[in-house]
Amino acid sequence: MQYTHIFATLAVLSGITSVASAQTVTVAKSGSPNFATVQAAIDSFDPDPNAGQPNIIQITDSALYDEIITVDVPVTIDGTAATRPVLAVQTNPASAGANDGLTVSIAAASTSNSVFLKNLIVIPSTTTPPADDGIISLGQNLYLELNNVVVTANNGSNVPLAVDGMSQADTTGAIFFGDDGVFLGSGTVAGTGFEGVLKDTVITHLQAAGAGHDGLVCSGTGKSYTILDGCVISFCSRLGIQAHGDFEIAASKTDKAYILSNRGFAGLWFAGGGINKRSISGAVIANSGNGTTEGFGIEHQNAGAAGMTVTDSIIVNNTSDNIRVSNVGTTADVRLTRVTLANQTTATQSALEIDAGATANIFLTDCIVAGNGSGEVPNTLLHNGTGTLTLSGTALVTAGPFALTTPTGGTGPVSGTPTTTANPQFVETVNVASASFYDVANPAYATASSTGGPLGGGADFVGGSSVNDWSVY
Repeated sequence: MQYTHIFATLAVLSGITSVASAQTVTVAKSGSPNFATVQAAIDSFDPDPNAGQPNIIQITDSALYDEIITVDVPVTIDGTAATRPVLAVQTNPASAGANDGLTVSIAAASTSNSVFLKNLIVIPSTTTPPADDGIISLGQNLYLELNNVVVTANNGSNVPLAVDGMSQADTTGAIFFGDDGVFLGSGTVAGTGFEGVLKDTVITHLQAAGAGHDGLVCSGTGKSYTILDGCVISFCSRLGIQAHGDFEIAASKTDKAYILSNRGFAGLWFAGGGINKRSISGAVIANSGNGTTEGFGIEHQNAGAAGMTVTDSIIVNNTSDNIRVSNVGTTADVRLTRVTLANQTTATQSALEIDAGATANIFLTDCIVAGNGSGEVPNTLLHNGTGTLTLSGTALVTAGPFALTTPTGGTGPVSGTPTTTANPQFVETVNVASASFYDVANPAYATASSTGGPLGGGADFVGGSSVNDWSVY
């Protein structure tokens, strides 16, 4: 992780960086701006008038900018009006395959470069929509941050198809990008590293059902990717996130990151290349598959040297296993702490499955592992790996509508016993945006954690003195 960039990010997000000390130009369709197009404003910094000052472009209206956009200089592009401007990006001949949309490509230099995209909406143009990705970064030697950005389809009338990404939108007449929404870390431009950060960013509704495109692709080894509070990646036709490199979701428990209703084989797929980090905190990963026959919440595969940690997260209602630890190279520890796994929606799937070829040790601490209430034998915590599964302060639910068939199954060794098997009486299991989504209401959980306190898994314990105070069944 490039810590100098983290501090720079915090400064920008908190408003510490002074616009007065930067060289700033404005873009608008009316009035007296410096430029009428975004690309003309970018080009004004090449060559850079003053390399010692940040380059800032302020889009001061909420207009539509239907143009080819190539970011080839360090710059902040910031929508400053009350309503975000819409960048209807066209096919870009400067992109990786000459068919992507907004392209960030800065030639290698002796020092790293920073690009900030803030307060923007990015959709495909109605004239020449990109045949590939909506936003793409090429090469290394770059820090790229998306903050309060929406990447989605065009509804056909130059309006974003969806904005918050929390519910299904009607795609009739929509114009889509040709492939993924955001593709980071691509290309072969030389440099010393790449770091991508997303905050309050929505990537949603990229393709109609049946197409095979991902919301976010984090590409390549030796690169770093961080998803912060308020991000939503949803209703994509394949994966929500395809994660290579060193990847983390670092969201707060109160302002989670959401990976929802993506139609592919996983909401989050760790595909390979991870060297140092696979970390998820403050995530809700739900409804993967979205009506198709397969959809893991998380698939941890091709692990390389990286293990996986998941904390303070809710991984539920996915078509296939809520978490699958696959059998290719998964040797480092897998640690789940304060996680709720529940209601895999296909009866023959498991809440958590460790494949036979996996040698990783698995640690579940203060977790709730529930099922879908079916009598199917695989409706369990299925451990067929050779590493030890260790339980501490963890509930394995065998009562109520989210019961497992049995607490654990498979051939792998297990250490520890569940602290309760009682029905958690989850308060809200359908409305993913509800503050009470998978909160635990049963007083039997009041002393079930590893410390003897309340156990809520990835949600809150809200149990009262009587189950009737909280029951929703």
